[in-house]
Amino acid sequence: PKTFEIGQQRGWAFKADTIDDLAAQIGVPPENLKETMKKVNEYAKAGKDPEFGRLPEHLATFNMEKGPYYALKGIRAFFLTLGGVTVNPKFQALNPQGDVIDNLYVVGQDIGGLYDSSYDLRCEGSASSFAMTSGRLAADNALADVKAGK
Repeated sequence: PKTFEIGQQRGWAFKADTIDDLAAQIGVPPENLKETMKKVNEYAKAGKDPEFGRLPEHLATFNMEKGPYYALKGIRAFFLTLGGVTVNPKFQALNPQGDVIDNLYVVGQDIGGLYDSSYDLRCEGSASSFAMTSGRLAADNALADVKAGK
């Protein structure tokens, strides 16, 4: 609650008893906010978000009749690769068909699918241990392939 109060004082946290009041505070037409909330409710009820691909457990419904309603102003910040290259357990890069691309190893944050919305990234260097570990394992696998004449 104290952090939220600070956010209200600084202009990045908003609270209102009605959707119309919240819309006015955040500077959007009330009809747009209501339409978005209805759409999100439909996605939650269907258990599928065709617009953003959110997982069912990340979908929730809004009570359109009774507040309070909250909004937060946010910014996007990317600390690592989202997406990236798909690899096998030897850290070899895979093409879109899932076949190994010979002599190409990928490590660290360039690997796809490692980080998602559930990854809690709160300090610098959070991904460094994975970068070092995957680099070492990829080098070991590459060396083994060289020794095997691949």
